[in-house]
Amino acid sequence: MKTWLMQNAKSVQKQMSSRFVWNLCERLTLNGTGTWSDGTDGPLFAPYASRPHLRITTVYSTSWVCDPAELRPDEKASTDALAFGRLAPFYELAGEQLPRILHKESLDCASLVCQRWQPGPPTAATLWHFLHPSGQVLVALTLDVSLGLVECIPLMEDLYYASIECDGLPLEQFAGERVGYRFEHAEGQAPGFLPERHQLVFRSVPSPEEAPDDDTIQRVIYRTDLPYRPEHSSIIYPAELNRRPTTVGALGPYASLICGHQDYIENSVLLSAVQAVGSAARLREIREAAHTYGHRLRARSDGARNTHQSRTMLESIAYHLSHLELELSYSVEAGGDIGTLVPALRVESFHKALYSTMGLVERSATIGQMLRRLSNVVAAELTSVESADQ
Repeated sequence: MKTWLMQNAKSVQKQMSSRFVWNLCERLTLNGTGTWSDGTDGPLFAPYASRPHLRITTVYSTSWVCDPAELRPDEKASTDALAFGRLAPFYELAGEQLPRILHKESLDCASLVCQRWQPGPPTAATLWHFLHPSGQVLVALTLDVSLGLVECIPLMEDLYYASIECDGLPLEQFAGERVGYRFEHAEGQAPGFLPERHQLVFRSVPSPEEAPDDDTIQRVIYRTDLPYRPEHSSIIYPAELNRRPTTVGALGPYASLICGHQDYIENSVLLSAVQAVGSAARLREIREAAHTYGHRLRARSDGARNTHQSRTMLESIAYHLSHLELELSYSVEAGGDIGTLVPALRVESFHKALYSTMGLVERSATIGQMLRRLSNVVAAELTSVESADQ
């Protein structure tokens, strides 16, 4: 026996080492609640969300604005109303560059009436008012409902188009009055809710077998209970959100499905969606303003104006174009980078994918090029006017 052990010492040592490592890894296996498999006390990370219902949050852009320096929010910071776990210090440090919470209110579920969805009231409802770094106010409505993913499609349709009433008032009016906006004095003004909006659907996944398949995912994101051809789809699956067998992250331009993640990741996703929707609204406004200045420049009549009037108009356009370029940089382009502020792979993965699927990266580049070309034309016209003066 001794001779055999001496002859096979290396093989026995290797097997014993492998068994020891296997036993150690088996003892240190982590389960879904974030604790050691051997029963050791103390969680190592935040447990995965285990709510029994579906959570749907719809973010709306609005025409309401306020000065972030003058308006004092009800909450001190977003971290006071949203749990960010170990990421909370990063969100606190970047508070001025991310959306803030102006108002949070729990609604009476019995007072909510939808146009298409009628089975019964939700189990919980929350109304949010966020302040984008640009000063724009955004509204979000969160509903917890006891529905399956496909069953929630009619409700998602109602929420996306704001076809829902609260206390007998349309959601747009109800949300506006909560921040002091009076619709009876709003004749001739822009509507409260703007076209930019995005929906988030959150669901728990207790086991890999309960994770939604691709067909269910596309029905939810497209809000249509119909089959599809996978080769013709704009759905994005960020790698970091789909790493585990029980985690799913699927993003579309107008709706996203997040399954099996922790609460602090869901809250980070919510804040990223608010940032993206606000940036999309600002991008559209910048384009409209640039189009207006371009029209003024093309429509001007050189014969009807003297050089002083032409120079004054051109200087005014150049001044406003420079402000538009600054707004594009700070309110849209800078908002697309979250990794510099919050070093978390899943948060950054969702944020970048959302900006990409909403088309904000390409559109901001196009509008930025439009602003630069318009500025070049204005500069050339100013040079011509100055030469005429001389």
